[in-house]
Amino acid sequence: MPYEFENLNRDADGRFTRGYTYESPKKGRTFEGMYGNEKTKVIKRKWKKKPRGFKKGHSQLNSGRTHFKKGQEPWNKNKKGIHLSPETEFQRGQLTGDKHPNWKGGISPIRNLIWRSEQYQEWRDAVFKRDDYTCQDCNKRGGRIVAHHIKFFSLFPELGFDVDNGRTLCRSCHSKLHAKLKGVAG
Repeated sequence: MPYEFENLNRDADGRFTRGYTYESPKKGRTFEGMYGNEKTKVIKRKWKKKPRGFKKGHSQLNSGRTHFKKGQEPWNKNKKGIHLSPETEFQRGQLTGDKHPNWKGGISPIRNLIWRSEQYQEWRDAVFKRDDYTCQDCNKRGGRIVAHHIKFFSLFPELGFDVDNGRTLCRSCHSKLHAKLKGVAG
C-alpha cells in the first residue's frame, strides 16, 4: 500500500469527510493535521476574504473613480494630432531625399519594382519548388523561408533570375549568412 491509512473519517454513506484522513509519505499532512482545527479555521477565513479575480456580477475595484480632481481638465484635451513648432516643421523637410547623407541615388524604388515583378516571383517559386521548401543549411522544412541569391543580384544582374543562382534558406540561416558575409567584406 502506498499510503498508511489511519483515522479514516467516513460519513454514513462511506465517503471521506474533511479532516486528517491519512498520512502520505510524499505530501505531508492536511492543515488540520499540521496546525489543529482552530488555526486551520483562521487560515481558511483569511483565504476566503482575498479577492480571487473578477467575478461576473461583481463591480470592479476602481469603478466610478478617476485620477482627476473635480473641475480639473485632462492634459490632452483639445490636443488631437501632432503639433510641431514652425522651426521643427521647417527642419523636418531638410533631410529628405537627396539632401540626406545616406542617400544612394534613389535605388529603393528600382529594388521594389524588381521584387514585386512577376519574373522575380516566378524565380522565387521555382527555387522553393526545386529545394522542396527546405532550408539548405539546417534542413528545416517550411516555415519562414527565403530565396537567397548565391551571387549577389546587384553585382551580377544577368544571373538575377537564374534558378541555379538561388537557394532556399530559413530566415535565421539567411540572416546568419549575411552577417558572416558582412564580416568578411567589412
